[in-house]
Amino acid sequence: MNEAQKQRLLLLAERFDEWLQAINYSPKTRVNYRRDVRIFLEWLSDNIQVSTIAEVTPAHLQQYQMWLYNYERREEGKESKRLSVGTQACRLAAVSKFFTWLASQQQIAYNPASALQPPKRPQSLPANVLTKSEAKRLLEATPTDKPRDQRDRAILEVLYSTGIRRAELLKLTIYDVDFDAGTLRIEHGKGDATRIVPLTDSARAALRLYLEEARGVFAREVGQTRLFVSTRSGAPLDDADIVRIV
Repeated sequence: MNEAQKQRLLLLAERFDEWLQAINYSPKTRVNYRRDVRIFLEWLSDNIQVSTIAEVTPAHLQQYQMWLYNYERREEGKESKRLSVGTQACRLAAVSKFFTWLASQQQIAYNPASALQPPKRPQSLPANVLTKSEAKRLLEATPTDKPRDQRDRAILEVLYSTGIRRAELLKLTIYDVDFDAGTLRIEHGKGDATRIVPLTDSARAALRLYLEEARGVFAREVGQTRLFVSTRSGAPLDDADIVRIV
């Protein structure tokens, strides 16, 4: 690719930026897109034998994706390091948006980026997960003097003991607790499956205390079988109630 052809490519990047501005993209997003598209176009002009943007193929974009994966940034006095998965994904997203715009402007006959697959970001654990000792202190700090406290302690013990989801907790009935076996039955859980989960001794004790001394104070409606009920109405708890308790 000669210099004139390269400049025509870079001019497309400027027009792309003008379009982003026209449809009200934020200045920060436009800066990032313009930078990432220019990086791609510089790579294209230096590594691929094409004379116009219309000659770019899906294979070329796959080559660019591999180049991003293998690229190592070098800073003076520091070890070189590869681009993060997030950075790779952002640069590919900008290129994909660029080709979508080119297709909408009829600059290209088809969109070679339509099948471009960004790298999957690694799953990471939440930063605010309690340690075992922190969870134990939280449970021990929850009083059990009043019926409401007994209910809240039972909820916390069950969540910590079993790891079930809030939605699963809310669906529990009094018939799902098996004190003899020390288990809890979860019906219609993830994938609409039923499973049995074990209870710790402390969770079993907290549930027994709640059922024997507290639940009857709240669940005044005949036939109410939900395990955890409101202290005010006796109706089943909802998700907002659990969020407040936890």
